[in-house]
Amino acid sequence: MNQWQLNQWEVELVHHSNMTSPTIINWNIRGFNANRNELEIIHSEFKPTFITLQETKLKTDIKFKNYKLYNKIKTCQTNTASGGVMILADNNIYTELLDIDTTLQAIAIKTTHPTDFTLCNVYLDHGLRVTELKNEFDKLIRQLGPKFIITGDFNA
Repeated sequence: MNQWQLNQWEVELVHHSNMTSPTIINWNIRGFNANRNELEIIHSEFKPTFITLQETKLKTDIKFKNYKLYNKIKTCQTNTASGGVMILADNNIYTELLDIDTTLQAIAIKTTHPTDFTLCNVYLDHGLRVTELKNEFDKLIRQLGPKFIITGDFNA
């Protein structure tokens, strides 16, 4: 795994030497619209199979060239954009949204590239109680299937 700084934000690149393995970039973007240009640079330089983003801070769905977007917008009563998670998946591979039952800010997709597995992206707000968190994670994991990868910002 490689890590580097991009505009003061930590970005993780997960890539295996086996070229049939997917490349996954995980980033707490702290605002999709504010950092869209940096995301385009990452896309053009690395061409990842998947990009998982946390704190997208979106109010509506958007588009991103060459990717299918799976977006969970955090709803709040103040009508301000906050939180949110997103998975961007290369248009050339099969993916489908997995319907998960959780109170966490989480989204999951199934794919067959390079083999059947589930990719789940989670953002944990500060201040969640450990017992509540453990129960929700147990419930989430039971829904992901036998092969899964969980990415995210867990505010540990």
